[in-house]
Amino acid sequence: MTTLLVLAVALMAQSPQGNVPAPSAETQPMSLAERAAAARKAAAERNHAAGAKDTDDPPELTSEQRGAVRGTQYVNDVLHCKLDLANEWEQLSAERVARDEETARRFVNPDQRPSPYRVLWIGDAGGRNVAVSVVPVSPTMPSELGEVAAKLKQVSRAQLAKAEDLVDETEPILLGDVKHKFAAFRLKYAIRGTPIVQSGQVTRSNGLLMMLTVTGSSDQDVAEALRSLNSRLSWSEARP
Repeated sequence: MTTLLVLAVALMAQSPQGNVPAPSAETQPMSLAERAAAARKAAAERNHAAGAKDTDDPPELTSEQRGAVRGTQYVNDVLHCKLDLANEWEQLSAERVARDEETARRFVNPDQRPSPYRVLWIGDAGGRNVAVSVVPVSPTMPSELGEVAAKLKQVSRAQLAKAEDLVDETEPILLGDVKHKFAAFRLKYAIRGTPIVQSGQVTRSNGLLMMLTVTGSSDQDVAEALRSLNSRLSWSEARP
């Protein structure tokens, strides 16, 4: 992804790569922001194989940019945010992640690959899950988050070629607060008859795009998960 829309614009010129988490192990692709990274990675590999150098690929994340789980919190000091996981959210096991990624390749997109930009994947007892992705972006990216969300929605729709009954809706619930704005969209579809509702929530800070992809089996599922996340997401002011 280059210049204006580091993720979405270049992705629209690439072949789609599916990447949407779903509420069960039988139907769980990866997150929305990860689609961008996966498509770019696939394009870079194709160019490398053809002897071309891809200079537009986002750089790898540093450990500071990735953040980390400390105790019962996911902490990202670069983004100045914390997400409390205690007593509700748990990290998905490596085995679960591998199984779900394989399921995504089988039923959503055979070219799907694990993304280096996913920094956290959590689930709750109700079967809902949240994938958090962080992607370095160009300083020339538009400041309007709504534009970014709209492009990511277009890309997401194009990537879900095998989805049934795919529709998109305006997202009625936004994460963040007065000082920390998010833009979002909602997708509804089914994979092999399993209903999936997904909210893509995106914000930007310190040259990084952070995407939270929240997935459940109904609007109520997703709404409850978003309210839980917002109550557990906290922000600190950047140090001078």
